Amino acid sequence: MLLNCTPSRRLTFGFLLLLVWSVLGTLSPVGRAQSPAPDPALLNHVRARMQQNLATLPNYTCDVNIGRYWRNGHKKRWTPYDRVQLSLTVVDRVELYGRRRGGEMQQDDPRRLVPTGTIGNGEFAAIAETLFRSDAPQFHYAGVGQFEGRAAVRFDYVVPVERSKYDVTGDGRTARVPFHGSFWAAMDTLDVIRIELRADQIPAPLGLRKVSDVVEYDSVPVAGRTVLLPREGLNEIDAADGQDSLNHTKFQNCHEYKGEARMLPGDGN
Repeated sequence: MLLNCTPSRRLTFGFLLLLVWSVLGTLSPVGRAQSPAPDPALLNHVRARMQQNLATLPNYTCDVNIGRYWRNGHKKRWTPYDRVQLSLTVVDRVELYGRRRGGEMQQDDPRRLVPTGTIGNGEFAAIAETLFRSDAPQFHYAGVGQFEGRAAVRFDYVVPVERSKYDVTGDGRTARVPFHGSFWAAMDTLDVIRIELRADQIPAPLGLRKVSDVVEYDSVPVAGRTVLLPREGLNEIDAADGQDSLNHTKFQNCHEYKGEARMLPGDGN
């Protein structure tokens, strides 16, 4: 995954100021975890269920709406910057962003489609692949809490740099970094419902203090069956110079994709 983390200096002012919790508040709070005796097989059951979901995902497409915010100073209020609308197509588990033209999906790197500001490049799919389809993470049971009124088990994890595939880009430089975080799964279905990620060991030349992601999942009918897909996400970047950015992403109108997905390098129109 690759994040274009260099904040744009061409900013539009005059928006109403928002507190950070007014953006985050659309995502559901998670209750404080407790610490009952863990079931040694619980993690394996949750990972196996997510592995099955990822392995059997049909090709699908969603509308992606990204609200982007910025602030000048880590303790300042967030200000709306702009709103980006793209289409996401997942074909054979490859996550591609683009625009629709004439009923056909035209694919490209989102950083060409959105050349200024901060934009992600497949981080949500890559996070799930790393956590549930690789041996990179080291997991720690963290107990059971409440999520939207449901009992949910929490696991914390760490991915060291030698096993990481998490790349961040800032000030024209790219580095692979370690990351850590937590995920929650519903106790009644074992479906993953929330993943949190934090990368805070970033080389100084990139000009970034930390990068964090939150993604929430929901069951969605696609191609005649129910699959687990991202429904909403947050990506926050704290820059060393205080020019921080926050992306609030919503995935909507997801359905089976039956068209042709083509890569069109360099086509950002």
